[in-house]
Amino acid sequence: EFWFAGEGAGAKAHMDSHPETTMSLQLSGTKRWRIRFMEAKRTPCMAFTYRDGDVYTQAESWRPALSIVLHPGQALFLPPGFVHETLCTAGCSASVTFQLA
Repeated sequence: EFWFAGEGAGAKAHMDSHPETTMSLQLSGTKRWRIRFMEAKRTPCMAFTYRDGDVYTQAESWRPALSIVLHPGQALFLPPGFVHETLCTAGCSASVTFQLA
């Protein structure tokens, strides 16, 4: 997947519904990632447990464990089960994301 956004745009905190590790490669601009492992849940299916922005209104508050800014040429590997949020911090941001089985 290719992602393009202007400064100040991004994705609300969410958890991807697919069970693969994700790699995001920053091509241009910069993007801040804030991530944390999901809270313990008792459910047979994790898909859609954290949809876009759900963590902002749930009883558990959104407290990222890590904040990192990716610059062109840098990559982030994100295992399944991580809630993540992005924000383009400088210029026009372009990145490509791969799901690794």
